[in-house]
Amino acid sequence: PRSPNSELGPSCAESTKVRRMLESYTDRVYICKSYSGVGDPQLRQDTERRLRHLDTHNLAGGPFFDDPLVAHHTAYCHLVRPVDDLISDLARWKQEIPAAE
Repeated sequence: PRSPNSELGPSCAESTKVRRMLESYTDRVYICKSYSGVGDPQLRQDTERRLRHLDTHNLAGGPFFDDPLVAHHTAYCHLVRPVDDLISDLARWKQEIPAAE
């Protein structure tokens, strides 16, 4: 049986061993909903909603690919973010990396 608690712990202040290990190798940990696969209708709906939002040039909003209202969801903080934030983080990191000459 699976534990009803998140494997990342309830918050930044109360993290688990797994989360501390992930954070030691990455800048952030991104979380998302559990989809049944690439053909999941919910994934298709979430993708379409996110793309419509991006068409307005607004990288914020959502989260579309996560639901923080589910039971035992890990609280967001500076190290744990919804996977939606990965899009804006990648754009920001690209700007921070100097262009190759």
